[in-house]
Amino acid sequence: MVDSELQFAPLRVPGEDLSGEFGRRALGLLAELVDRDLDAIGARSGVCGLARIEMVEPRYAEYLLGGIALSMAMLARFRPPGLWPEAGDDELLNTAAGLVAALMEMHQLGGGEGWNGFGIGRILYLGGMAAWLLGDRLPEDTRALLARELAEVADGFLGRPAPAQLRWDTQAESNAWHGGGIATVACLLPNHPHRDAWEQKALEYTISAYATAEDVGSDRVVDGRPLREWLTGPNALSDYTVENHGFVHPDYMVSISEMARAGLAYALAGRRIPEGLTFNAGAVFDRYAALTLPDATQLYVQGTDYSARRVDGLFQVGLIALMEPTPMRAAHLWRSLERLERMAEQWPAMPMSGWLGMPCDLGACWGLTQNYLAARLFGVPAEAAPDAEIEARLAGTHISEDGQFLVQRTERSVTSFSWHSDDEHGHVLGLSMPLDLDALCYPMPGSWFGEVECAESAEDTPDFGPCELHRREGANLAISVERCGGRLLQHCAFIALPEGGGVFVSELEALEDVTLTRVTAGTIWLFDDLRWPWQESARTLVGTPGILTDGEHPTRWVIVDDRLGWAVLGPETCTVQHVKGHPTIFRKEAPMYDTLRVDFPLIAEELSLAAGTRAGRFALVIRPGLSAEETETLAAEMRWLEGGEGVEVAGRRSEVRLGLALIRGAGILPAAVALTSGCRRCGRQAPSSSWRPRSRSRAPRCS
Repeated sequence: MVDSELQFAPLRVPGEDLSGEFGRRALGLLAELVDRDLDAIGARSGVCGLARIEMVEPRYAEYLLGGIALSMAMLARFRPPGLWPEAGDDELLNTAAGLVAALMEMHQLGGGEGWNGFGIGRILYLGGMAAWLLGDRLPEDTRALLARELAEVADGFLGRPAPAQLRWDTQAESNAWHGGGIATVACLLPNHPHRDAWEQKALEYTISAYATAEDVGSDRVVDGRPLREWLTGPNALSDYTVENHGFVHPDYMVSISEMARAGLAYALAGRRIPEGLTFNAGAVFDRYAALTLPDATQLYVQGTDYSARRVDGLFQVGLIALMEPTPMRAAHLWRSLERLERMAEQWPAMPMSGWLGMPCDLGACWGLTQNYLAARLFGVPAEAAPDAEIEARLAGTHISEDGQFLVQRTERSVTSFSWHSDDEHGHVLGLSMPLDLDALCYPMPGSWFGEVECAESAEDTPDFGPCELHRREGANLAISVERCGGRLLQHCAFIALPEGGGVFVSELEALEDVTLTRVTAGTIWLFDDLRWPWQESARTLVGTPGILTDGEHPTRWVIVDDRLGWAVLGPETCTVQHVKGHPTIFRKEAPMYDTLRVDFPLIAEELSLAAGTRAGRFALVIRPGLSAEETETLAAEMRWLEGGEGVEVAGRRSEVRLGLALIRGAGILPAAVALTSGCRRCGRQAPSSSWRPRSRSRAPRCS
């Protein structure tokens, strides 16, 4: 007999399925995904005792086992007649039970080394929900052992305050999945004496997950307590983005779904869903959605060290559209479902998420299980904005002061610029492209800024050192970024054009005697991978000589696929190179997808610079939607002004002084406003060669 405190709560599944067409499509995709994943891990019926699966990253094994087990238990319980007919209910249930048993064996109580501590909250949800749905299919002693394991892990959090960290490595995602997992255990084991303590700890974690600095001191009451009593510090920036791996990382916003999905356990237990399980989730969803592209992938404004193409993230956060619906959230949910279906149809041999380096679909699996359950329990939003209107409704300019980036969207294009920096690295990046299903630009760090190499730098010198924002007026700004280990400064200015695209100007200044061995500018990486369902043909690049193939070409302008044109001033040639993708979980130096790289060389041979001298003056104008003729004309209209201290671009005059820029006319920036590198406190002007990086934790000092 199982102790009453380890008995699972009765499962209360409403008889009526409210999911409708959405649910039928989601279950169909889920069946296909599980079939693929079972083949990938070589597991079919009768896998009780399975101890480990082979993956690129073994630490993901528990996530995969739990996710497939939950998926199969759901399919056995909820699939309509005719779906996946070759898999009988017994096979589904036996395999799911075997995977749960394998998961139990990984815990110390089951004789294993222990579950992955970093993601252990995920295991609480996935394994616990799978066992709950399996019910009597799991032997009584198996359920009791799993209950002890779940309780032991949940107890381990009771003495641990929810961590808070804003910079470098937010605790948002781990707080979200830990809090969601603990809350799930509190629902599954209602008779356990620690149930109430688990629930309070779970809410502490979920409320803190995406809390902002404003929330930390707030008197707003959430689940019986003011926020200031729940929180010790923020994990999310003021615009609800989060910083992870040292830069703003949209992938870590997706974990709002991992705390919100615990609400499904509350609903299935017949309990009220606490507000804290979705705290700030709606705001995070809306910001995340504004950073997506029409193919449902993300706009990585500061690059990414994971896959640059993922369609599962938007679908995962789509859970919020089912729990806190609005017409725009519903539109993104339907869009992401359609994109997953297209991926599954046209890419049967690869992950439907788009993550080439991941052998199994984790995120899509989680999204399909949680979103089907939510749609079944809560229904599908009655009103959704038309898909064709999404881009128009997202149009506008967003400037993230603490995230250090801006995004300008029109109905037909998107342009972004990042000046993000910590004390050691600058995460600088410019992107501009049309908004259509075939997204053009790969978000490689340093795009537009180019490469700078010098004889004095060690091989491990970072490409970009700290970056300093000198002045910003709206979507126009001036920065300096260290290159070659601090031996050089690259002074840059960016101006966003209201009609889409932008102007980028840069110049190098030597801070000490240095010998330049390679300098390029205007680097743009283009996806060129025909495996992607929305790219129908290989990229076509055109410049002055005509079609551009791999190699160097005499041209100051380039257009790709008659969709995106750019022109430069300074260099007279460009180089084109096909770069083969290297699929991995974590991106190294090379992109994960096949790409085209376009650069503009600024020096032909070694160049020695004395301290205080400048070189490598460069201007770029990039405009989505230009024709080849318009791009060629744009290049012809660009010229340096007298003395070389300014550039005239297509009728708009830009003055460049100390590598900074001022637009005069056309209403872009008032003529009286100059972007300078003076002290922010006293206004004293300083020569640019005196600039040195400052810690973000210290205020600048004035003499």
